Amino acid sequence: MNSSAAKFRKRIYGLPEQAARVCLVCPDFKYSIRNGELVGTGSMQPTPTCCCYRFRLRYRIGKNPKLWILDPALRCRDDQSNIPHTYRQDEPCVFRPGVDWSDEKILASTVIPWLAMWLMYYEFWHATGEWLGGGEHPEVPTDSNETDHQSDEEEIS
Repeated sequence: MNSSAAKFRKRIYGLPEQAARVCLVCPDFKYSIRNGELVGTGSMQPTPTCCCYRFRLRYRIGKNPKLWILDPALRCRDDQSNIPHTYRQDEPCVFRPGVDWSDEKILASTVIPWLAMWLMYYEFWHATGEWLGGGEHPEVPTDSNETDHQSDEEEIS
């Protein structure tokens, strides 16, 4: 079998490179890399008419990235009991784990823009009551054990 594709291995981007690329699209992104995990906070304003949101990102190679909205807090509409496409009140579902994300992808060109798009649809939903973002919402991933995501905020400088 003489396949030229077999000669090339997939590239996995290291945590320092992933963090540097996120800093290019979110210049205020502050992060630390400890024990094989990238943890950082940054902000984004999806459109000029949207709020500016502060978010937290956690990523370990071999795991799905996790995102949380820190400020302003996400909130339900008065006429609905849940925020669409969230795992928890502050954790947006921006991709299908095991389908849309792999370690060969770059956070800054996938997960970060997906979060911006999710936030835009969140604001549309708040205004209209209809989720216009489409998508599938899977069950809570089994590796979603980072419920203490705010406890390490002081560590990032």
